[in-house]
Amino acid sequence: MRLEARTLSNPRSLSFGMGSIAAPLDALWAEFRASHSVAQCRHAGETWRYRRVGVGTEPVMWLTGALGIGEFAFAQILALGDGFRVLAPDYPPVHSLDHLVDGLVAILDAEGLGAVHVISGSFGGMVAQHLVRRHSKRVRSLVLSHTAAPESAPARIAMVRAVVGTLGLWPGWIVRALFRRRLRGIFAVADTFWLRYFDSTVAGLSRADLVSRVRLAAEFAGQTGYGPHDLDRWPGRVLIMDADDDPHMPAATRAALRALYPQAGVHSFSGTGHSAAIMNPEGYAQVIRRFLIPRAA
Repeated sequence: MRLEARTLSNPRSLSFGMGSIAAPLDALWAEFRASHSVAQCRHAGETWRYRRVGVGTEPVMWLTGALGIGEFAFAQILALGDGFRVLAPDYPPVHSLDHLVDGLVAILDAEGLGAVHVISGSFGGMVAQHLVRRHSKRVRSLVLSHTAAPESAPARIAMVRAVVGTLGLWPGWIVRALFRRRLRGIFAVADTFWLRYFDSTVAGLSRADLVSRVRLAAEFAGQTGYGPHDLDRWPGRVLIMDADDDPHMPAATRAALRALYPQAGVHSFSGTGHSAAIMNPEGYAQVIRRFLIPRAA
């Protein structure tokens, strides 16, 4: 499956749907926040916060990256257009992938939803892969964008786990600085709005938030039960989205993900690195829309 994505001629404004909405990202973000308040539910001692967007018949859970803030996907969600009911959760600072995905299912229960399309990116793609294996009946289809399969090299897994073990000894400002250094370049290549958004969001994350993200990524890296046939009985479809120049997901990593999901359709961007979603939210959403509803334009 190969779909053509186009690049926005003016990345500082977006034209959604029928082309009747165009505004700077700051204005769209403010309008998104004002129009879609934060909902919440309680599960396993944690408060699970999420945004609801749309009233369409196609239910979607959108899992964002390591920032762990559902509203981060606002531009792509708006570009997805009508016909969808989207839930965009935040990630609380939990200690295991099981806890995280069970909480996501609790959100679906609170909203009275059964199976949903799961759209995920980067760190969210790791969460989505665990979700479909632990709660396969709740996942209708799966979009894995710019993400990885579990690690296969024992030495690499051991190194990641060692890093996680030392994080508990470091002060919060060091953890935050390392997190910022690792991810800030993703946002620097797009509209300046995204860099400001990233810096502001990271400043608001707690040490527990940051350590949780790293701990969960390490847990995912060490998963040993995933295989190209472990979802054979699951009836859903899979779409892999990647980029041919993604420095965070090099060629070997992209190949490993494709090998893990031999049934998947693939769309590969070019020249967008790890940032296709924010450099070209319209084209990014168009690829997803065509996958979820093949008859869509």
